[in-house]
This record gives sequence, C-alpha cells and structure tokens, in this order.
Amino acid sequence: VPRCVASDCRRDGDCDAREGGRCTPMNAGGACPSLAGFFCTYDDDPCRTDDDCDINRFELCLWDAQEGRPSCAEHFPMP
Repeated sequence: VPRCVASDCRRDGDCDAREGGRCTPMNAGGACPSLAGFFCTYDDDPCRTDDDCDINRFELCLWDAQEGRPSCAEHFPMP
C-alpha cells in the first residue's frame, strides 16, 4: 500500500555531512516497529541495521527523532 513517509534524503549522495553517509530506511519504535522514513546515517552512528545491535538483549536499530540519529533500543517481542 503506497504511503507517505518522512525523508531527509533520496540517495546516498545527499548524505555528506559526515564520513560514510548513506540514505537508510529506518524503523521507529512502538509496539510494532514500522518504517519511520529514509534518513542519513553515518559511519559514527551507533547502528544502521538491527545486526549492529545486541540481539540477545532484544535490541533493534531504531530512528531516534529527538537525537536525529539511529540508536539501539530494547524492543521486546509481543507475547
């Protein structure tokens, strides 16, 4: 289903504020994480994908709108 999402980039070339910029689809937190939008992520960010986080602590890489960057956050699966 088509829908509008937030975005601060359209391609990797738009992400040139720091080293290693990539335009990355990022999820937002909540009961069911869903696409927050496409945002610039950089080499020095805490994560870019869930694989960068601690799966044993149920962490996901989620977009932190307050910080303006991604971060690993605990997300417990629904029972």
